[in-house]
Amino acid sequence: MIRRLLLALALLWPAAALAQSNPGLVQGQVPTAGQWNSYFAAKADYPVQFGGAGVTVAVRSTGAATVTAVAVSDYFLCLDPTSNAITTNLPSSPALGLTFLIKDCTGKAATNNITVKPASGTIDGIAAATGFVMNINYQSIAVTYTGAQWSIN
Repeated sequence: MIRRLLLALALLWPAAALAQSNPGLVQGQVPTAGQWNSYFAAKADYPVQFGGAGVTVAVRSTGAATVTAVAVSDYFLCLDPTSNAITTNLPSSPALGLTFLIKDCTGKAATNNITVKPASGTIDGIAAATGFVMNINYQSIAVTYTGAQWSIN
C-alpha cells in the first residue's frame, strides 16, 4: 500500500522523485541499480523530494552492522550489506501506523543477510529473537506497526 501511495505521488505531481542533490537525472528517469548505488555511496542521510507537493521522505543509507530505525527521522532505510550482515532494530514504543521501508540497495543480501527485528512483539508472527531475514538481492520490505505487531505490507 505504501508503495502504491508513493507511486501515485510520483505520478500525480510534475517532478520525479530525486535526491535533493539532483545527481543529473531528468524528470521521469528511473535510475539503474548502479546509478542508485553511486548516488548514495557516501552512506549519509538524504531527504528525497516528491515534486510540487512538498512531501519529503527521509532516506538513510548505511552499511553499519547494527541499524536502529528512528521513528522521528527515518522512513526509507537503504542498506548496504556488501561488507557484513546487518541487523535492523525497530523502535520499542512505536506509534500506530508507523512505517519503515527497508531495502538492500546494493544487491548483497543473499551473501550478507539483513535481519529486521522488533524491539518487542513480532513481525507477522515472527518472534523478535528471530526477526525477518532478507536474503534475496535487492529485496525490500515495508513494515507498519498495527498496534499489536509489525505487519509486512
